[in-house]
Amino acid sequence: MIQHILKFTLGLVLALSIGMGQEQTGRRLGDGKALEALNLTEEQKPKVQEIFAAQREALKDIRATGGGRQALKKVQDDTHAKLKEVLNEEQMKKYEELRKEMRGQMRRKR
Repeated sequence: MIQHILKFTLGLVLALSIGMGQEQTGRRLGDGKALEALNLTEEQKPKVQEIFAAQREALKDIRATGGGRQALKKVQDDTHAKLKEVLNEEQMKKYEELRKEMRGQMRRKR
């Protein structure tokens, strides 16, 4: 279960990474237009990239050290709190929808 969550989170982090093209980003998330769907402003893009870069590093540490569910939950909660400071209400709602969609896709793959 933790591996699935880590894969989802890392996929989302990579998908929202600003260095990727939107077509490639969409394929990662499976919906085709993740960045477009969030409608990030030019001011938000580097902030979101920084948040997900920090999350990516924290998840690498958890994976390397064999951290448990509690550590994973803390990283997710921290990321969510930081995103809430950057994204507006509509963007947060869309982000949550994308997360749920990815979870559903992961469950169907099992």
